[in-house]
Amino acid sequence: MQIDHGGCRGLSRIVGEMTKCGLPVSERAVRRVLNQQGLSPGPSRERMGSTWAQFLRLHAKEIVGMDFMQIPVGFIGKITYRFVFFAIEHDTRHVHLLGITEHPTGDWIHNALRSATMDGMPLAKRKYWIHDNDGKYPRKRMQEMFRQRGIKSVPTCPYTPDMNAYAERFVRSVHEECTDHLIFLNDDLLRNATTTYFQHYNTERPHQGIGNIPIGPWTPGTGDIVCDTQSDGLLKSFRRAA
Repeated sequence: MQIDHGGCRGLSRIVGEMTKCGLPVSERAVRRVLNQQGLSPGPSRERMGSTWAQFLRLHAKEIVGMDFMQIPVGFIGKITYRFVFFAIEHDTRHVHLLGITEHPTGDWIHNALRSATMDGMPLAKRKYWIHDNDGKYPRKRMQEMFRQRGIKSVPTCPYTPDMNAYAERFVRSVHEECTDHLIFLNDDLLRNATTTYFQHYNTERPHQGIGNIPIGPWTPGTGDIVCDTQSDGLLKSFRRAA
């Protein structure tokens, strides 16, 4: 006897389906047959698409993770903080700078997201926006704006940074490769370093998550190997000259 158990969840479900077909059996008998055939009582959670990781893989082309980076500006005794607001595409890992501010008010965040999701913008067709439960987000206004544009707000569960893992990993990369090695005396220095790193990240830096290649279009070239440096040598990238 061969059992097609696709779509069934567990032994009791299989027993119920067989009873419907006039073949009453016990769960023990079903288990024995499945074991003989090398089958499990139901499809794996991964095949069912019921895990968070599977959801991220299946919908990567529609997902954006957004978050803030907090970076100090100033010097001894006169340090304030700036918030760098960004979004990262899950399939390409391309990062978008949404804005930099000292005071991320609800109005400021709302306007930044509205601009990023306008028709014709690169992020306009992204259906799911993942974010944490930071109180800075104007939740009701943001959700209403997203709803009008066919976008779904996806807040993470408390204390689960892995639910927005790509954004969290990007923050770590920025700090380890750039901002932890610099002192920003004013906003202009911060903005210049931030935009430079974003450009480096999006066009030059290899990414292990997408096959250890750069995000942007990359032409290998055939000439001598050249080392490009930015931010006074802090950021390095190698290429062949055209």
